[in-house]
Amino acid sequence: MNQLNVPEKIPKQIRKWTCHKLECFSDYIEAYTRMLDNNRCCYLELYAGCGNCICKGTDCIIEDSALRALGTETKFAKYILIVRASQDADSLKQLTASYDTDDIKIITGNCVNEKVLQQAFDLIPRSVSSFALIDPPGYRKLRWSTMK
Repeated sequence: MNQLNVPEKIPKQIRKWTCHKLECFSDYIEAYTRMLDNNRCCYLELYAGCGNCICKGTDCIIEDSALRALGTETKFAKYILIVRASQDADSLKQLTASYDTDDIKIITGNCVNEKVLQQAFDLIPRSVSSFALIDPPGYRKLRWSTMK
């Protein structure tokens, strides 16, 4: 659990079950990257947040999924994070600056928008595998056309 070092940004509060889900994601993404065996693979997250969350009830600051993916022992070749709000993008840029990779692309926009998705897809070479995390903040935020 980290000290929050993001000026003027209050991380989103999440419920305890979401904290547990993030812990499970950490275990999963670590195992997934170990299986990559240094193969080139891109990480794509469609609904990235500001980098940190606050767990309701405990008030602990925890890393969200993007930072957990960046923190794996085996690294992805490229990280593409789509963030809806520019304030969240600024926070995420600040928090990802310390990671040992130059290949983090943060796209600001609504991932339901076809142009925003195309920006992300243009960054992924067709010859590499990709891991896509699609975890919208509520089912109303997801469009099945995005999945297609």
